[in-house]
Amino acid sequence: MVKHIVMWKFKDGVSEEQKEKMRRELPGDFEGLIDKVPSLKGVSFVSYPLDSSTHDLALFTEHDDAAGLSAYANHPEHQALANSKVRPFTVERAALDYEV
Repeated sequence: MVKHIVMWKFKDGVSEEQKEKMRRELPGDFEGLIDKVPSLKGVSFVSYPLDSSTHDLALFTEHDDAAGLSAYANHPEHQALANSKVRPFTVERAALDYEV
C-alpha cells in the first residue's frame, strides 16, 4: 500500500468565502474520484486544521502501489479537479509519499 499526503496554503487574496467553499466542497470532490480513478483506493481530507498548523488544507490518498499513485497523479479527472479547484487558490504545496 502506498499513501500520499499533500498539503496546501491558501494564496494571499483568496476571499474567506472562497476558502469556506473549498473547505466544504473539496472533500467530496476528491472522494468522488474513487469511482473515476481505478488506482485510488481511499481518500480523507482535512478542511479545518488546528491553528498550530503550517498549512490550510490536507489530502490523504491510498493506492495499491507506486504505479497506482502515478496513475492517479496523471489521471485526467484528478488533473481537472486540481487545475480548476485547487491550484488557482493555493500555494506552497507540500507532498509526502510512503509505502506501508
